[in-house]
Order: sequence, then C-alpha cells, then structure tokens
Amino acid sequence: MFSLPLVAIALLPFALAAPQPADAGVIHVPIVRRSQPNRVANLPKVIEALRNKYGIQPGNATNSKRGNTAAIPITDEQNDLSYSGVVSIGTPPQTFNIILDTGSSDLWVATSACASCASTEFTTSKSSTYQVSGPSIPITYGSGSVNGITSQDTVSFGGFTITKQEFLAVTSTTTGLIDGDLSGIMGLGFTSISALGTTPFWEALYNASQLAEPLFSFYLERYIDQSVMNTAPGGMLTLGGTNSSLYQGSIEYLSLTGPQSYWLLNVNSVSVQGKSISVPSSSALAAIDTGTTLIAAPSSVTANIYAQFQAPWRLPENTQACTHSVSIIYALQDEQKTHLIYF
Repeated sequence: MFSLPLVAIALLPFALAAPQPADAGVIHVPIVRRSQPNRVANLPKVIEALRNKYGIQPGNATNSKRGNTAAIPITDEQNDLSYSGVVSIGTPPQTFNIILDTGSSDLWVATSACASCASTEFTTSKSSTYQVSGPSIPITYGSGSVNGITSQDTVSFGGFTITKQEFLAVTSTTTGLIDGDLSGIMGLGFTSISALGTTPFWEALYNASQLAEPLFSFYLERYIDQSVMNTAPGGMLTLGGTNSSLYQGSIEYLSLTGPQSYWLLNVNSVSVQGKSISVPSSSALAAIDTGTTLIAAPSSVTANIYAQFQAPWRLPENTQACTHSVSIIYALQDEQKTHLIYF
C-alpha cells in the first residue's frame, strides 16, 4: 500500500499564511477504503451514526472563537477510483457514503424516489426539516448525469452542521455514475460552478466561522497496485486545518489561477525522463480534482509524453500505456518557487 502526499487546499483567502504550529482545534478523521467483506471499512459510518444518535462530537473537537478543525475518515473506493466520506442529512439524521469531489460544487444524494439509484437512499418524508427549495434540474458530470429536486435540509459532516444546506434530492441517474454503497457526491469546488447556484458545504462552514483555519487537506492512501478491492481505509480529510502527523516539513501554499471555479494551478513545464515537453499556453492549467483519479492532458501533450517511452502501445478509446516505469515531472510554479510532483 502506498500513500500519496498530503494535499492541502486553501479556501479563502486563496494565498494563505502558514498554518499555526499546533493542531489545537483541529479534528483529524481517517478516510476508509471499503472492501465488500471488510467490516473495518464500515466503521466510519457506524461511528457517525452513534455520534448522531447520542449527540457526541468527535473526541478531539475543540471549541474556539475562530472555529474548529475536523479530521474525517474517508474510504478508498475500488482501488483508488474515488474517495468517500460519511455525510448525514435530515432530522433525524440519515447517513450516506458520499464521494468527496473537489472537481464539482454541488451536494446531491439519491432518494427513495429513484428506482435506479444506490442501495442506501434518502427518504425525504422521514425528515422533519426537509424542504423543497427550487425546481427540478439536472447535474451533468463527465461520466454521467443526475436529475432531481432542489432541496434544503440539515447536513452534517465530520462534526460540522449546516442547518439549511441546499442540495439536489436525486430521482434518477445514468447507469454507472455511482454504484455499490455510494449514495451521492459532495462537491468541494466553488459556488461559481454550482449547477444549483448555491454555496457549497465547505464554503458555508467558512462563512459561518465554523473552521479554525480557511483550508482543508486530503491525505490519500493508494491501492492501485494491490489486488482488486471494493473498499478499504482511504486516508484522511481534515476540515479547517492539516494533520501534522501525516507530513514532514512545512506546507507551501500556491495562489490559484483565475477566478473562483475549480482548484486551478498553472502548469509551467512537463518533463519525461529529464526531457522537457512543450505545454501550449492555452493548455497550461491543471485542476486538482479528488473525484478524478486519472491524469488528463491535451492530445498534443500526451502524444509528446508517450513518444519518450521505449515501447508505447494503444488501448481502446485512444488511451495509451507502457509496460515500464517512467519518471514524469509536472512543475507548478508561483512567483517564488517551483514545486515538483512525481508520478
């Protein structure tokens, strides 16, 4: 099992000072990757259900004038296909395994009115605080779409709660968008790309001064080279801070590129085995997307990358692969320093 580097995402403002040295007021929640027979993977949902039932906050949650930090267990789905967390909706709370996606901004959950949705679905009639707040609309993703009713209810995640969070109560989905025990998606992007035109959950927390610091961070486990597993412990999402036990040294913050939308950074250069690859200025942006486990690039760039391999060969649908390891370096640069990410 391999671990990917900690990814810290600054919320507002976008270029942040270094975090405070102590983890006081920060709650760290491990993420879990589920395996069908693996009962350990179900522990985050069981724990969240018990917290909701007895009104217990996470053990290391602390109250402060500036807000809190929560470490939230997440689950690695199908050998790094996606990462999910346990979200509660309604009164009394109903709990769901929801994909955590920095590449979108809407929260949606499958409802009992959806004949083709997940096995665990939200029953709106069982929530005393549920309200219809808008029209029926679709949300479209690269891998499919959903349709549902714009709604409002109490939403809790990692010990944080927004009482009137807007979301889509989904009544239909395209085949294969989600499966297994997954019930929806929580978008962690910005309001401007919300199909609902609403404030995302994380931003609502920030606006309500519930976060100790204006950032969240992911620590993602990696199982891509392991035997096939449906779910397994997947790492940690920390809302409102970072988990200093998961990294060494200091975190360097990069200013986002362009207006608030996706988490976009400039790609200043790409090299393969030490050889520089040209990146057109029109394509020199990278989106940091926890909902996508592939590295995608324009066809001209990928063609140049694979041209450096000794024995490239094509897979269906214009994908390519090779059978030997190769060092690819992406340089993401701000005004002060170049940051290298190795794959």
